Order: sequence, then C-alpha cells, then structure tokens
Amino acid sequence: MPKENLLIIGFANSGKSALANVICNNEHFDENESEVRNSRDFQEYDIDLNGTIYHVVNIRVKLTEEEILCKIGQVIYSMPEGISQILFVVDQRLTAEEIEILSKIEEILKIKIGKHTTIMRTKFNDFKSKGVCKKDKEELRSLNKKIFNKKYIVHVDNPPTHINVVDSDD
Repeated sequence: MPKENLLIIGFANSGKSALANVICNNEHFDENESEVRNSRDFQEYDIDLNGTIYHVVNIRVKLTEEEILCKIGQVIYSMPEGISQILFVVDQRLTAEEIEILSKIEEILKIKIGKHTTIMRTKFNDFKSKGVCKKDKEELRSLNKKIFNKKYIVHVDNPPTHINVVDSDD
C-alpha cells in the first residue's frame, strides 16, 4: 500500500494541531499547547484515504537550534520513505526568529523545501476573499522573499476542533 508522509510544522498555538485533526478527521492531535506533551514534541498518526496511507506528523518548533535538530532527526527516522509534503503553519506574519528557524529546517532537510512546502496561513478570517488573500500573500513575499518566494500559500480559518463547554453560553 502506498505511503505518503505529511510533516506539519509550526510554532505554539499557530493552529497546526487543529489543522492536523481536520486532515485526519479526528481529534488525535493535542490542541492545547500549554499542556506538557508525553516526553516528545511531535505527534503522529496514520490515516488510510482511498488506499493510500498518510503518515501525518505534527511538530512544534522551539527556538533553539539543538532542539530543532533533535526533533527533525526523530521525525526523519519516523519517515524512512522520505517527506512527501511539508505544511508550515503560521498564524501571523513571520518574525525574524521564525524566518531563521525555517531556513535552518531547510538546511537540515537538505532539500529544496519549496518543492515540498505549503505555507498554511491559519486563523485568517478573510480566507474566502481572493483580494484580501492576494494582498496578504504579496505582503508575506515582500517581507520574506527567501522563505515565501515561489511557495504555495493557503489561507484558512481553523478554529479548534474541540471546544470545552464551561457554561450554558458555550
């Protein structure tokens, strides 16, 4: 059975776990970044769609190079077939630190990351407006040419897949 490896990368609270849950059509991925994860900073899940197994890995990016190297190594080990697609999840314009980290990930993977990467712009209320999305893409590309040039950018508004009911108004 064919296997495709999907790597979802993003910073805490960017919406990557909610996106992974939508892709997998379940709530396997922990969406509460404030909770401590079980001794590792990535989660994985396999889903069978139309006879193809998709190995979905959700990885949280921290700001130290050593942690990035360690996590990327663990993820690569879990994907011996190679990475089919990378979704880099951002919920705002990237900071200088985030741009540097994405560049390091590109170096670590030693691939032309643009060929395999889609930028997922989450929490974007106007995702249905072509004009607003186009303007945002142009701004992202003008601010971060190295990262965003020739990469697909997809706008989505992805609220959490589970909402805790606290009172009758929820």
